[in-house]
Amino acid sequence: MLQYDKDYQKKIIFKSYYQKSIFNFKLLNQITNYSESFIPYVKNQTSILVFNFFRYNYNLRDPIVLKIYFGSNPRKYLYKILSPNGVLLINSQTLKSINPSKLYDNLNIRVLHPYLRSINNEFRFFGIYNSSNKFLSVSHSQKKTNNKSHICGKRSFGLSNSSYSYFDGSNVQKLSFEKKSHFLTNKKLKFVPGFVCQDYNKNITGVWHDTSFSNKVLFKKSKNTDYKIYQVLLWPKPSKTGVKIFVDESQVGFLPDKIEVNVICLKNEKVIKKLKFLNIYNGSYVEINNINFTSECYLKIILVKFQSKILFPCLGYVQAIYTHNKSNGDEVHSMNTPSYKTDITKPNVSFRCRKFAPYIFRKEFKNNFYIINLDSKGKYCDNHFKLRVFGENNKEMVEDIYFKKKTGVFKINTKNINKFFIKNKLKNGILMIEAEQTNYSAIFTLSNNFSFGIDHFTGG
Repeated sequence: MLQYDKDYQKKIIFKSYYQKSIFNFKLLNQITNYSESFIPYVKNQTSILVFNFFRYNYNLRDPIVLKIYFGSNPRKYLYKILSPNGVLLINSQTLKSINPSKLYDNLNIRVLHPYLRSINNEFRFFGIYNSSNKFLSVSHSQKKTNNKSHICGKRSFGLSNSSYSYFDGSNVQKLSFEKKSHFLTNKKLKFVPGFVCQDYNKNITGVWHDTSFSNKVLFKKSKNTDYKIYQVLLWPKPSKTGVKIFVDESQVGFLPDKIEVNVICLKNEKVIKKLKFLNIYNGSYVEINNINFTSECYLKIILVKFQSKILFPCLGYVQAIYTHNKSNGDEVHSMNTPSYKTDITKPNVSFRCRKFAPYIFRKEFKNNFYIINLDSKGKYCDNHFKLRVFGENNKEMVEDIYFKKKTGVFKINTKNINKFFIKNKLKNGILMIEAEQTNYSAIFTLSNNFSFGIDHFTGG
């Protein structure tokens, strides 16, 4: 077989990009450097938004090749060339043309470039699920793996009026409804990580990722102190949307003796309600309801272990399950914001935080973005980050954002972004946050008058 060096492979990618057509399929198949991820695919309800983040996150300033294919039929695929900082929406009709017969499948994207290097060989992109302009869900992709594992993080899927499927990157299987636990059990070998997909009357109402966890922590007794770890969850429209917090020992890292929840108004940091929960067991649901409050809120969650000191750092994640009109909406795990200590003797040569989320500009959709400014100890982190918005035609918008120091969650004002989209006739884009001293966690929602999808920003 004729072999080509990496520089020649790179030239072929450039030629394909500038001629706006794939120049040499056989040569592209010989590129061995790649990153790959997948999302669940549901026929006529799945679109994907792809961003070439390698320029900012890995200093690769070239076009990349996207190879899009399905797990059930890897021999049939679609090639796309994507420019540096390029944004590409591939709608449900285009995806259906690759694999017209399958109702459920695993949708894979392999990114090819001869000089590509990335952490874990993973390429993050977004799945956007929409049916009949009613149900919405969003999820970032997960790394595609061929290794089976007994380790599997639990994700709730607790309503009997919905059905559930599990996607592992290669196969799709139906999940049985567990009467006692109502969460994904691990009786069978499964691929890790994977996705749980929820549907109601054949409409996708929620998609969320499963993942592996080895998060069990050790404590030592401490008579005078309790160990506390802080987490943050968003609660959009609390008077219309219910929220349940699912507590799993493998996610949190330990089983809390007590959970405190402060419901806080997003606008003024006013505490609306304080709640305490005791007698927590593995698989507990902590339900927050009966709050007649119309403004957006966030939940400051304090997980407490009595008379203990922790020996290792702990993730502390819990999971939010949002309900609407007696059906489950989307789900997301909690987050906090780690902060960095900058070495003042060394110049800052790059931003430490570069995370992004999809921006879908439609009249029927509303985009919201929330920056979390509390760390795992409940302390405020910073008050500044840089905002970048990338459009489909390589247009870019940049803003410096400042907010009050004592702000637990900051909501990004999207008025200027909307003007940017209208001026440049954009429909789809990517919103990126950058910060030097703080590795911000962030949440985004995509909503309409009926439901909303929720997920967290990702770093690629």
